[in-house]
Amino acid sequence: MNDLWDSTSLVYFYDANTNIVEQSSTQLSKMGDVEIDVTLKYIRERVRVLSLAVPDNLLEGIAISVNNDLYKILANAVTWSQAKTWYIQSVFGVFNQVLSERKKSIRYLIDNCYPNHLDRPLRFFKTVIPYAGLVYCCPHEVAYQLAQHDGFFSDGQIPMQDELNRWIDEARMVSRMVAAKAVENGRHLLYLDIDYCEDDFNYIIEGAKKSGAIIVFRNEPPVKNSKVQIIDF
Repeated sequence: MNDLWDSTSLVYFYDANTNIVEQSSTQLSKMGDVEIDVTLKYIRERVRVLSLAVPDNLLEGIAISVNNDLYKILANAVTWSQAKTWYIQSVFGVFNQVLSERKKSIRYLIDNCYPNHLDRPLRFFKTVIPYAGLVYCCPHEVAYQLAQHDGFFSDGQIPMQDELNRWIDEARMVSRMVAAKAVENGRHLLYLDIDYCEDDFNYIIEGAKKSGAIIVFRNEPPVKNSKVQIIDF
C-alpha cells in the first residue's frame, strides 16, 4: 500500500491547501481495477477511524472545516477525473456519513458569484457534491433544468445568468422544497445561490433551527484564508 495514505491526521486527507486530492487521483489512475478497490477501501477505513475518533467538542469545527475545504477544492479545480470523484467519496463522503451517525448535520449556505464559470454551478457541482454526502441545491441549476425542459440550451450550451431569469422564480420555489426536504430528513446540504436571495437562506435557517444543525454561511470567494460565518441560535 502506498504510504501516501498512512497519515494519522484527518486533516491531511482533506486539506484544500495541499495537493492531496491531485496526488491521490494521480496514484489511483495508475492502478488496475483490483488495486483501486483495495486502495479506496483502505482510505475509507482510515478516514472512518479518524472521523470516529474526533472528540465531541471538536466535531462541529471539523465538520465545518471538511465541508469548507470540499467547496474550495471543487470551486478551484482546473481539471477533473473519475479518480478524483472516487477520492472525494472515500474521504468527504465517509466523514459526512460518520457525521450523520453521530447525529449531526451541516447546512452550508453559499452566496458566491460565478460570472465566467457557470458550468460549475450548473453542471459540475451537481455531479460531484452528492458523492461527498451532501444534497446539492442551486436555484440557477434548477432554472437551467427547467429551461432545457422547455427546449432551450438542449445542446448543452451554458447560458449567461440573465438568460435564466424567466425560470428563476419557479426554480427558487423548487429549490426551497428540495432544501426543506433535506432538512426534514436530516440530510447534509450545500445550498449555492449565485444571485443572493436573503429569503431563501432565511427559509433554510428557520427550518434548520429545529434540528440543531450546524449552519455555515459563506459570502467570500472560495480562496485560501477566506472566512465563513457560523450561524448560532
